[in-house]
Amino acid sequence: MKKGPSEAPNILKVVSKIGIMLVCLSLIVALGCGEKEEPTKIKLKEKISVGSEKTIGKVLNFGASGSGSPRKIFAQYSPFTEYIGKKLGCRVKLVQRRTYKELNELFKKKEIAFGRIATGGYIRLKKEIGIEILALVTKRGDPHYKAVIIALKDSPITSFDQLRGKTFAFVDRFSNSGFNYPSYLMVQKGSNIDTFFSRYIFSGGHDKSIMAVLNKDVDGASVSSTSLLRAGTKNPEVKSKIKVIRESPLFVRGPVAVKAEMPLDFKRRLKEIMFKMHLDEDGRDTLKAMRIDRFIEGKDADFDTEREMLRVINKDKGKK
Repeated sequence: MKKGPSEAPNILKVVSKIGIMLVCLSLIVALGCGEKEEPTKIKLKEKISVGSEKTIGKVLNFGASGSGSPRKIFAQYSPFTEYIGKKLGCRVKLVQRRTYKELNELFKKKEIAFGRIATGGYIRLKKEIGIEILALVTKRGDPHYKAVIIALKDSPITSFDQLRGKTFAFVDRFSNSGFNYPSYLMVQKGSNIDTFFSRYIFSGGHDKSIMAVLNKDVDGASVSSTSLLRAGTKNPEVKSKIKVIRESPLFVRGPVAVKAEMPLDFKRRLKEIMFKMHLDEDGRDTLKAMRIDRFIEGKDADFDTEREMLRVINKDKGKK
């Protein structure tokens, strides 16, 4: 039987559709989309269009971690995912993890497209995979914070040197203020975590380290200045009983980071939305829930001080 004159165009249409399907599938993988926290395949018929941007997928995953309870982290970041989702015209899902390391793993496994990452976590992740800064955050108009070494006011300890042989609370191995800074101080003194203290713990949170000092579970701790200020506002005892015995230079607050392979136009759109959040009422309410003032432009070089500190620590461990 001879082929009819309309069959060739039909074949071209089929080939064209297959090409579009392959492009969509590759973009879904690149953006870390899926309804579950574990990687899932998304049916093409469920794909959505983000405004005037390219089709990306049904769900865009945003990652966050913190020292608070899962309920507190949800309350802090869910308004942000809802706001971004409305502006993009898609669902943005919050994916929580308890530690900074676990959040980094989500990036490496391509299970999230973007997220709020710790300063120390960003520096490590930048070396391992392609990741970019979407925005920095400001609190009280400043994108900086300090690491502070704390002890009880009635303690005879007045310097970091006097914590040698004492007990100490770190926050997380991926925390800049809760681990890198005191580690850097120990390296400068020719010591390390295992030889400087008689005992140490990883509390899992800045607030938990503060309470460990307050409850006399440890002699000292290293936390962020922001966390200490917030804890002192909520608990008068923190302000009246805890002292700062040493503070770091200024560090840059952890950024909102994004996978480098995301489409350039899409990253620009996210930045545009975030940089204008403080200009509308819903955006300001969202920022208030996140405990920040606004988002601002940032660059990798902003973290050179923190990066050099980590280099010195790793060099002491015999790492390159």
